[in-house]
Amino acid sequence: MKRDFWSIKSFSLTILFRQQTISHLKDYVKKIKKCAILFCAGIVIMILLSCTGPSRSESPVPANAPYKKTALAVEKRVEDLLSRMTLEEKLGQMTQIEKGSLRSGDISRYKLGSVLSGGGGALTQNTIVAWNAMIAQYQEEARATRLQIPLLYGIDAVHGHNNLQNTTMFPHNIGLGAAGDSDLVRRIGQAYIEGFQSAVLPVPLRPIATAKHFLGDGEPRWGSSKTDTYKIDQGDTQADATYLQDVLFPPYQQAIKAGVRTIMVSFSSLNGIKMHAHRELITDLLKKTWGFTGFVVSDWGGIDQVDPDYSKQHGSPARKAQESLMCLPVKFPARGGCPVTGYPQ
Repeated sequence: MKRDFWSIKSFSLTILFRQQTISHLKDYVKKIKKCAILFCAGIVIMILLSCTGPSRSESPVPANAPYKKTALAVEKRVEDLLSRMTLEEKLGQMTQIEKGSLRSGDISRYKLGSVLSGGGGALTQNTIVAWNAMIAQYQEEARATRLQIPLLYGIDAVHGHNNLQNTTMFPHNIGLGAAGDSDLVRRIGQAYIEGFQSAVLPVPLRPIATAKHFLGDGEPRWGSSKTDTYKIDQGDTQADATYLQDVLFPPYQQAIKAGVRTIMVSFSSLNGIKMHAHRELITDLLKKTWGFTGFVVSDWGGIDQVDPDYSKQHGSPARKAQESLMCLPVKFPARGGCPVTGYPQ
């Protein structure tokens, strides 16, 4: 379990700190290593959200709380930490905000679990020192919260860390595919992994693979898109039980069997139901039937695309689907915080 949760949290940090960043990362890794055990909670928070009971108060946490004791087993520490969390804290830990939408004090105010640098999210002073300072400041704010759970920092690194100057870049996927050279793609993938797992680091970082976009993302009907620009992107895929079993399910089943630890949900719909609100496929099939215990993350603002009326018909969508992390990048301030509305108190 240690390896899995550390991999999830270290992956986005690894994308940020590559090659020329080793000297800065050594100090940073030493700091976060002490509190890294707390990140486990983010993976299993969605389990407790399905439980009913009285809301916990934000009582002070004793200095000797079990979850702070490094000698205890991971499972015991996570169990203790989750038992202390209020509903708002659980929701905050499940929410990821783009840094451009972040206001001063939001991390501590809403107990946020993650901040993201989206595509084009470069800093004015675009140096590794500036990036390190920015993230350190965010982490300080997270450590000032009642439970002191560190942030997961995400980078939208599409084909290399394209938000930072002088880093290694690779062609986009379409370029790799157009090369018609599977061995070249394999070697580029190997270069990614070897860069992430540099032996120079005090703690080698372990990236994990993401399977996406779940489910039927590549087969929506022409004209079914709900966007103003596209005809099929983020549209509706129609599939009967046979097609699901024979075509759409197998790639994900094989990915899970191979050890994939993250699955991203699709913007699209399946047979008229938005995937971000699809309990039968995310909770019942993916988690219960297939036994996936990893990290389920929404796509960019995918929760915002779920019809508000859906909650009246089927219950709160994200809770029903039990996603691990909800990416609400740009509409967060307008919400007045985390999406508590619709969750039973």
